Amino acid sequence: MKTMKVRARSTRRALKAWRRDGGARRMQALALSVALVLSQLLGALTPTVAHAATGDTAYFYNDTSGDVGPFNAKTFGAYQRTDDASASGVAYCMDGELEGPGLGKVTYTCEGDADTVLGYIVANGYPNQTTIGGRALSAGEARAVTQMAIWYHRGYDLGKQGLSGEKLDLYELGVALCHEAEAYEASGGASLRCGTVWFATTDRQRMLLTSVPTGGVELVKSSSNHEVTDGNGSYSLAGAVYTVYSDEACTQAVATITTDADGRGSAEGLRAGSYWARETTPASGYALSQDVIALSVEAGRTTKATATDAPQTNPLGLVLAKADAETGEASPLGAASLAGAEFEVRFYAGQYDEGGLPEDATRTWTVTTGEDGTADLSSATGDELYRDASGNAVVPLGTVAIRETRAPEGYKASVGTFVTHVTAEGTSERVSTYAAPTVAEQVRRGDLELVKAESGSMRRLSGVPFRITSATTGESHVIVTDENGQAGTAASWNAHTSRTNANDSAAEGSWDASAGVWFSGAAGRGTAPDDSKGALPYDTYKVEELRCAANEGLRLVSVTVTVSRDATTVDLGTVDDEEGPRIATTLTGEGGEHLAEAAGKVTLTDEVAYENLVPGQEYELSGTLVDRGTGEVVTDGDGSPVTAKTKLVPKLSSGKAKVTFELDASGLAGRSVVAFEELSQGGTTVATHADVDDSDQTVLLPRIGTTATDAEDSSHEAEADGDVTITDEVAYENLVPGREYELTGTLMDRETGEAVTGADGRAVTSTTRLTPESGSGTAEVTFSFDGFALAGRTVVAFETLSLGGREYAAHADLSDQGQTVTFPGIRTTACDASDGDKVIDAAPGQKVTDTVAYSNLVPGATYRLTGRLVDRDSGRELATAEAEIAPESATGTAEVAFDVDGSGLEGGSLVCTEELSRDGKVVAAHADLSDEGQTVSLPGIRTTATDAEDGDHEATASERVRITDRVEWSGLVAGREYTVSGTLVDGETGDPVRDADGTPVTASATFTADATSGSTDVTFEFDGSSLAGRDVVAFETITHEGKTVAAHADLEDEGQTVSITEAPPETPNEEESKGGEGLPKTGDAGIPVAAIAGLCAAAGLSLAGARALRRHAAHDEPEMRIERGPESGPDPLGGGEDDE
Repeated sequence: MKTMKVRARSTRRALKAWRRDGGARRMQALALSVALVLSQLLGALTPTVAHAATGDTAYFYNDTSGDVGPFNAKTFGAYQRTDDASASGVAYCMDGELEGPGLGKVTYTCEGDADTVLGYIVANGYPNQTTIGGRALSAGEARAVTQMAIWYHRGYDLGKQGLSGEKLDLYELGVALCHEAEAYEASGGASLRCGTVWFATTDRQRMLLTSVPTGGVELVKSSSNHEVTDGNGSYSLAGAVYTVYSDEACTQAVATITTDADGRGSAEGLRAGSYWARETTPASGYALSQDVIALSVEAGRTTKATATDAPQTNPLGLVLAKADAETGEASPLGAASLAGAEFEVRFYAGQYDEGGLPEDATRTWTVTTGEDGTADLSSATGDELYRDASGNAVVPLGTVAIRETRAPEGYKASVGTFVTHVTAEGTSERVSTYAAPTVAEQVRRGDLELVKAESGSMRRLSGVPFRITSATTGESHVIVTDENGQAGTAASWNAHTSRTNANDSAAEGSWDASAGVWFSGAAGRGTAPDDSKGALPYDTYKVEELRCAANEGLRLVSVTVTVSRDATTVDLGTVDDEEGPRIATTLTGEGGEHLAEAAGKVTLTDEVAYENLVPGQEYELSGTLVDRGTGEVVTDGDGSPVTAKTKLVPKLSSGKAKVTFELDASGLAGRSVVAFEELSQGGTTVATHADVDDSDQTVLLPRIGTTATDAEDSSHEAEADGDVTITDEVAYENLVPGREYELTGTLMDRETGEAVTGADGRAVTSTTRLTPESGSGTAEVTFSFDGFALAGRTVVAFETLSLGGREYAAHADLSDQGQTVTFPGIRTTACDASDGDKVIDAAPGQKVTDTVAYSNLVPGATYRLTGRLVDRDSGRELATAEAEIAPESATGTAEVAFDVDGSGLEGGSLVCTEELSRDGKVVAAHADLSDEGQTVSLPGIRTTATDAEDGDHEATASERVRITDRVEWSGLVAGREYTVSGTLVDGETGDPVRDADGTPVTASATFTADATSGSTDVTFEFDGSSLAGRDVVAFETITHEGKTVAAHADLEDEGQTVSITEAPPETPNEEESKGGEGLPKTGDAGIPVAAIAGLCAAAGLSLAGARALRRHAAHDEPEMRIERGPESGPDPLGGGEDDE
């Protein structure tokens, strides 16, 4: 704070020094520049202010509590306006020595703007500024400085009242501000209009009400295309509205400018600063400008700005379109044309009705229509065209009047003037309000008439048709002569609206000479008949006499006539005929018959007999093939009509000529074709022969269809057995009755496409002959053959029809179901129902499933499968079963289940045979006893028990007896593990043989079958010392996973039996009987020590072997056995002849 006071004192000292040396003037200039800059910145941020006008009234008062710095507001004055709280600014006293507003309600009147000096003081004083003379002041201080500057300018010097201290400092700032303002005025500165002066009475102070410094904008708008707008009342510069914005983005509107008729408009009261103006409402007839105009507003000045707007115009385009008056379309009738019509186009600058058009047009052009009947200004002649800024031809807003000055070819000129307007639309530069008029014109129409007579006698011929054909459109209609030989097209002869064109589709005998005729003049479009007009539009027509009974044998006449005048009838005069050429035809196929095969390429020959020709002159015969059934032209494979031509120059007036047709007849089976011939000369037809019922002109193309069935029941299914008969019923049509034909059939395999062969290897064929009484009927072809090999296959009957060795028809379609006979096939696979293998047990309650795979069945039909289960060895039937199926497709599978008792069938094989029937008829069977797939087997065993020592059926009763039983098995499943278990029984009682400890003697062995049959040994070891004289029998059982699959237990089976015999008594030798005389003694030289040692060793081995055998038996290993050695040869204990 202390520093600020020091600075204040320094400032005052500096101010006094400046006064002395003239520096105050420089300070004033500097302050003026700063004030102007600040005023412009503040003006740019403040919207426009309502400025009081001369004559306005107001009330003021002194706010005794107001802030005027160090001064007393009650005596110094802090004035405010009282009647309008919204009025900006504060009020200052202008006359310090006069009385203020007081407490009463005194009316003040606005005298106008403050002068230049006061305006400057307010602009740079409070409330517009609080920094004065470079010193930042409080609001009260700035207000006091401003008041004292105003008084000083008005001659009231408050400094004379002895101010001091802070008040003196403020006084000095006020004086400096006054001097700045006076300097600004002296330099020619403009009024800143920052305050208004208010006057009440002469004895009261004038009040200066402050406002912000403002300036103004004046905008001048003009047309960018005077050529278009000048003198055109459709355009006006008045009423354009420009909005003034304080931001360049044009979002903060602060004022508007509206133009007058001269295009001028202004906005006042804008604070100094930058602004932007944009047009928001266009003037009448002008496009809305998108330009943004930058404005710089200076306080006290009016900124000038200009703008140009583009006038609205209609782009140059279609001026008018012509249309036919009858169709309403831009397409001419007959040979007339919509091109070449000329129109005068007049433009008037303004909006006028047809009756109020000015005498002189603003501009005039001439246009000509093109082929489409339209015209535009692009090729107009006459005055200059209007153009926009880009150089494009346009039509201004105004009135366009169009008048036809020359009609196009074949039409009558239109009458009247067509008026249309181009008016303002929207805000864009281009409008599309010009509606091109459509000018409808009437084509010229005329008529023709003629008389028909016979040459020489001039006998009038009635009922003679004439075809009239347009050379341009091809439209044609028929007129017929009346009883006087007269015919015409005029409505006065026969009304156009009476049975219009009825003769076009009428046949001879139903022609109507009173029927009207009418040409529309356009192909594919009709126009309503009008009895007020001619029947024939502007065109050239060919009038052709048509053949009929009345002119038979006469030369036909053809003339050409042109209708060019409206409402005029062309008289053709008398048309007479002479006797002319005649022709007759005979059509045959390649074999000279009226038959041909409906095959790919066929040649037909038409022999034409002619008469009344002129020898030496050239003629042309033109033939066309016609379908007798439909009357339509026969087409070739590519869709083109089948025609043929030949030229002839006859030596005599009568003779014959041939016309040859070549065609693809593959699609003509069962149809008949007729040759129509036309004889012409120089392009004119002189004779025709076109009788669809003429049999001589006709060739038949036979067709056959076949239905092959099983001769047994006429169905399309048959059983593939050794005696098959198939009947093929052949339906034929289009044959020549009374001729002998041959039908040849061949059976084909549908899958391979090859001929079916019988057991002899030759193709299965059949032939039959027929002589039909009519062109259509049926015949049968029968095939008999051995069909055993056809199971599961399908055969198709192919047939050919021939005459005299030439084939004329065939039916060979592998996909034709009617020609088809199927041979169902079945294959079967039998298995054990419980586990799916091929083995069942030789026990009761066995189930066998036979899976039948079928083929070639009829989906949806019901079939029955009948199965038999037989013993393959004996052929005995063991079980039967049935199943009913309704297959969804031709191939599939079904199951047949059999219940069978397998007891007693050990080792046997069972075969499933199947029959497939439909409606009681067997259609397939499979009964091959050798087919392993159909077979299941039953396990069987056979055993052979022998003494393990020597392999015979006797064993010596001893404490250790070993019997080996070889079990031979069959019908097992290779790869499975089985267990064979044996029990020894007493051959006499059947009771189990028991060991010394009383347990039954049993043995077993486990093995894995490596094939369906084989053998396994089971060895019994037991104490048989008590069994001497007894027979033991080995019973065996084979099991799999605890289930018995085979057993053999037959007490009578000698192969299973071993007899136990008594051991022979021991016989002592002589040495032993002599009481030991021969015993060796110790020390005897003759004792065979080595031999004794060998015997001891052998005994040891025997004991060791016995112990090993016992261990082996204890571990259930019957496969291990010791067999006796040979009776001769080396010593079984290891000794031999060479041992020492």
